[in-house]
Amino acid sequence: MFEMRRNQLFLLLVILAAACGESHQANGPSTDNRRSLQQAEASRGVSSDHVVEVAGRKIWLSAARWKSMTNEVEWAVNFEEAGKGSKHEFGRVVTIYKLPMSDGRRLGVRISRQEYLELFVVHPGTVTAQIRIDKGPYWVLSRETFRTPSLVGVDTNRWHSLSQQEFELARSEFQAEIDSTRYLLQSAF
Repeated sequence: MFEMRRNQLFLLLVILAAACGESHQANGPSTDNRRSLQQAEASRGVSSDHVVEVAGRKIWLSAARWKSMTNEVEWAVNFEEAGKGSKHEFGRVVTIYKLPMSDGRRLGVRISRQEYLELFVVHPGTVTAQIRIDKGPYWVLSRETFRTPSLVGVDTNRWHSLSQQEFELARSEFQAEIDSTRYLLQSAF
């Protein structure tokens, strides 16, 4: 019974922190709130935050939401989202590049002054979206793969970049998910 109440307290702390948006502030959660969350998570054997320092800024990511991945180079840090949306085939992956975005990395369709979107097929029956956001002294790349059972007019049987027509159909189908990722990348990273 005590273990169940402790788990409920932990979930309540995580929900409250998320509702306050504290895990995504530019300078991270306040010291007291971060310490409370760390203590609650430590009691469960979980680390509370991943902290990435880039361009004089600290990016705080909750370990409850983000799993650290293998980093093959020192100038890029990878995370995979612990959960996945109902339309997702895999968890969303985000890479923080600790250097300015070069012109060669500005790939895909420019969807805003600093954002670029690519849509392509890698796995049969899915469409993968990559969003790049130029943050000035650093940049962020997200990759997410969507299931496509209701997507009509897009060939998802072979690997390829989508044609203009396929791109517009897929973008329309997954616009809410793409906008959700854009918001996440703008606010948390």
